[in-house]
Amino acid sequence: MLHEEEQASKHILNNKYVGDQAEKAVLGVRACPLKRAILCVTSDPEMDKCIKMRIALKAAVLSPTLSCWRGHSARHCERAVAEGSADFTVLDAADMLHAAYKHRLVPFMQEVYTSGESWYYAVAVAKEQDPDTDLTYLRGKNTCHSGIGTAAGWIYPLAYLLSNGWIRYEK
Repeated sequence: MLHEEEQASKHILNNKYVGDQAEKAVLGVRACPLKRAILCVTSDPEMDKCIKMRIALKAAVLSPTLSCWRGHSARHCERAVAEGSADFTVLDAADMLHAAYKHRLVPFMQEVYTSGESWYYAVAVAKEQDPDTDLTYLRGKNTCHSGIGTAAGWIYPLAYLLSNGWIRYEK
């Protein structure tokens, strides 16, 4: 089990097995004591990728053998991991937030799109002639979001407003 401070991508990517120690990492994974690794996926393309990954891992003599399990949705996969029917799943930021809140799940790996720091680009568009358009001055304005529950369209704007005290969180 990884401690909380060891779950950040910086720690995972800067551990003793990366770089010159890659061979030790492969040998360590080959000696993995786990009996199973069940990945919960939510679509046919994800299932195809999982099967290809299972074949590649098996060809590299890595263990345990990966099993692919089809869930109905991200929420279904969250529950499957929480209940032990699956071992892991791939979630976007919004689904990870939900999984952490509802099921106390924690991420153990993340995608990194830059060299070192985690970045996620969110886009906001406003009329240029409106000098008051800012996330802090939304009262009486219409907003358009890419989707409720999506990272760029909902989670990040709300997190920004909440963390700066411009809106209140109520349970």
